[in-house]
Amino acid sequence: LVEVLEDGLRYDDMAEVLREQAEKIEGLGRKPQAAVLWSRAAVVYEERLHDLPRSVQCHERVGAVSPTSESLDALARIHGRLGDHGTAVRWLEQRLDLTQPGHRTDATVRLVRAHMQGGRHDEALARLEHGIEEDPASLDLRVLEAELHRTAGNWEALAESLQGAASLATPGERLEFLREAADVLRHKLRTPDRAVPVLEQAVELAPEDRSMRIALADALRAAGRVAEARTMAEELIADYGRRRPPERATLHLLLAEILEAQGNRAEAIQQLESASSMDMGNLAVQRMLGDLYQQAGQFDRAERAYQALLLLLRRHRGPAADRPVGIALTLLNLHRVAARLGATERAAENLESAFDVASRDEGEAKAFERSLRDSGETNLLLRALELRYKASEDPRVRGEILVEMATAYVRLGRAADALDTWLRAISDQPLSAELHESARSLALRSKLTQRYADHLETLAEQALAREDSAVAAGLLLRLGAVYEQDLRQLDRAASVYKRAEDTGEQLVSVWKALARIAAARKDRSAQLEALRRLVDAGRDALDPEDRIEALFTLSDLEFSNKNLAAGLLTLTDVAESSPQHDRAAEILRKGLAIEPHNAEALALFEKIARASGREDALLDALVRIAFTARADQKLLQEAASL
Repeated sequence: LVEVLEDGLRYDDMAEVLREQAEKIEGLGRKPQAAVLWSRAAVVYEERLHDLPRSVQCHERVGAVSPTSESLDALARIHGRLGDHGTAVRWLEQRLDLTQPGHRTDATVRLVRAHMQGGRHDEALARLEHGIEEDPASLDLRVLEAELHRTAGNWEALAESLQGAASLATPGERLEFLREAADVLRHKLRTPDRAVPVLEQAVELAPEDRSMRIALADALRAAGRVAEARTMAEELIADYGRRRPPERATLHLLLAEILEAQGNRAEAIQQLESASSMDMGNLAVQRMLGDLYQQAGQFDRAERAYQALLLLLRRHRGPAADRPVGIALTLLNLHRVAARLGATERAAENLESAFDVASRDEGEAKAFERSLRDSGETNLLLRALELRYKASEDPRVRGEILVEMATAYVRLGRAADALDTWLRAISDQPLSAELHESARSLALRSKLTQRYADHLETLAEQALAREDSAVAAGLLLRLGAVYEQDLRQLDRAASVYKRAEDTGEQLVSVWKALARIAAARKDRSAQLEALRRLVDAGRDALDPEDRIEALFTLSDLEFSNKNLAAGLLTLTDVAESSPQHDRAAEILRKGLAIEPHNAEALALFEKIARASGREDALLDALVRIAFTARADQKLLQEAASL
């Protein structure tokens, strides 16, 4: 009947018949036969009727009666098509469990990809590592591992994966793995010394591959192996013979970089002049030529090189990231050489143009600023930073700019300007601990602490006015610390801390500060109040050590105030959690001075003395108890023995 229905293309009826037969046969306990029918029905629903939900139901019945690799694979595939990667993972895990060790690689690859499609990078990596441990010779797993690390930007791990893949690949495939591994080591990790052996393997595989030989020569140069790099570069140039195509200019540039690293500037310039004659549009060549002319004091030639570079940059149509130098920096160099040539007006025009370009492009600005920073032109750097600050709307970027400006002012010895800049940054980010620490330290060194305090006061008032209690509390706590520790104005500090308490924020920190300042001012009443609030805040409000210290101090103050009941309650609390028995005993003696025969106090004293293990403390306790109604023969004998 099924065949007749299939021949007649009656797939709906065919699927229904298969389902009915599967149900009946399953009911008779013939599970393997039922699984075959459920599987056939699932195929019809998926491939003929395109009814994925019904296909899933049928495959699930296969899994229930007699799971097969084919049905589990199908369930994973269909759920993947439906975008339900979590369920696909579940079926693939069952599929993996069905597969014999040594034959799991294909299933592992599918499972890892399902994890990746579901955005579960860590789970994918964990499963992949397990798969590689089981089948370390699998190239497919290594390639997938590299894909995972590449996507996540884990460059160190990617370099290792690519080298592992290269060791398993055919010679043709190996070259590409080595090429990428070397690129990661050179450009992502900036470790040319580690790239050298990888590139040496690649060159050995493909000695005629000029790009690999050039990369190796450049890596040798960057790794400081300049003699070897020079030999290679000269061999590469010699390969061209008398031909002077534009691409040869890159090799003369490389040789020039090597010669400069060897300290041979004159020969480096000759190589660059040769390169320029072969490829006048090479930006890197013109840039280095201008730099070396400038270093050699050949300012007229440097100016011509930079002018040619500027013209090329303005004609450049590719992405800015492809340029070896920016327009702003080139104009800055033109300013410098014009100034050395005595062309004051031209130098000024170039400088203004440089600032104009830098103000309109963040990438240009950063390179421009880096050059000013490296050359020690701090006043120009400050001007550039101020322009970028005004152009930026990103609070994070603005903060970074102000930090650098403050640092520049410090280098110039302009402490007041530096502090004002720190304060501008704090206005944008009032809760930044790093900014506050830098500003406070500078203010203290420069005797400008009151200026820092006044700014905190202003910011706190503004926060209170806009009902931002969290910011206000943070600022008032810092202001209180400045008055307490830096300006030594304890009464003012106490007043500020009370204002912080009124915000209702960071109360534990506020009460700790209030207790500390009250102790410094010898204000026992205020100290008691703050400590009680700290202790009443709960066990989790304070670190264990801080809570123990607060309880000891509070009990001591309560006994000093003749409040025996409160002191006993507090000391009992701390005695149960602290091993500082000697301190507890010493404080309790103050309580016993109030009421020497107090039964509760004496019982606590005995307990503390026994816990301390000190015979003199226990004897003290027993002697005190001996003069009370609690004394008995056993206690007196123990005291006598001590």
